[in-house]
Amino acid sequence: MTVENTVYFTGWQNANGSNKNWAYAFRIPSDDSVLILVRDTSNPAVITEYRSDFTRIEVDDNNGTIVFPVSAAALGATKQV
Repeated sequence: MTVENTVYFTGWQNANGSNKNWAYAFRIPSDDSVLILVRDTSNPAVITEYRSDFTRIEVDDNNGTIVFPVSAAALGATKQV
């Protein structure tokens, strides 16, 4: 069995206080392999990791949307995902 260990980082996307949908264009083998990074533009060196509170909507094997956060308000305009 081969374990996929490829890391995809598409660059920081700015939050705006209302958006919860984050598009991706690469293969995600399972929800267990998703790691969401969030930082505040006022202190970009501090990065918070999330492995829950998201829903993944696949369009096909290589494209989809991550809905994050699911149970909280949308991230404010000083946040980046």
